[in-house]
Amino acid sequence: MSRHILVAMEMAAASEAALDFALDEYPDATITVLHVLESGDPLDLFAKPEPTEYIIPDCDYDLTDELLPDAGRFERGQCKIAEKVFDHACQIADGYGKEIELAVESGKTANEISEYAATHTVDQIVIGDRNYRGVSRVLFGNIATSIGRRTSIPVTIIS
Repeated sequence: MSRHILVAMEMAAASEAALDFALDEYPDATITVLHVLESGDPLDLFAKPEPTEYIIPDCDYDLTDELLPDAGRFERGQCKIAEKVFDHACQIADGYGKEIELAVESGKTANEISEYAATHTVDQIVIGDRNYRGVSRVLFGNIATSIGRRTSIPVTIIS
């Protein structure tokens, strides 16, 4: 039975290292790269607006503006970041001669990663740790640790 590995990814060196680790460590597994568009409570000072739902196409498609919804500037910015994350993930996977699955969710990052893993029969979560320190850690928390607390699925944290 093939394993299903979930790699949570953003535009960060730790995320790239997490995908490299998963591709190297689990060459026969199904690997899904998940990018979460952070959103939150509209009354929260630091919350981002709920982005329009959209589907990121497979790597074989050209990621152009026509594939994205007509959205506000902030939402469009989130879509562009997701495109860059997935383009980069596909380039990394191509270097390993491996196809990956792509997924995008919207919400609180730790919640969405944990929920996705639980509802898609994921065997292992691999995530890069941004190692926030001081005030940044208080403001942004530690997503990798939060995921480890929320799920019974094994979590590998790459720093």
